Amino acid sequence: MAAIPEAVLSDDSIRFYRVALSILKEAEVPALVGGAYAYARYTGVYPNGSTNRDEFELGLNYIIDGHNARISLMYQYGDIATKGLNYSPDASGNEVSAIKLGIQLQI
Repeated sequence: MAAIPEAVLSDDSIRFYRVALSILKEAEVPALVGGAYAYARYTGVYPNGSTNRDEFELGLNYIIDGHNARISLMYQYGDIATKGLNYSPDASGNEVSAIKLGIQLQI
């Protein structure tokens, strides 16, 4: 998600909420190591003098090697990406859907 400029945050003109819930389940298949966890996330941005924007996300992360390797599959729906940082009174954007696949590797 794009960073919100400090000037917007410093004058109490915007409220930002993020709520997440996740559940970790260890792998029960001997050939698989690690564990999988499903999560749900809601992000809402409520600026004064502009239209609200929000995003819902459902995902599944498979942890392969602790914090060193992870595969993620997620579904996102909302208008945060299309409204962006346009905080004018007539800001508009479509609600869009996306399915994303991500891989995280740390060495």
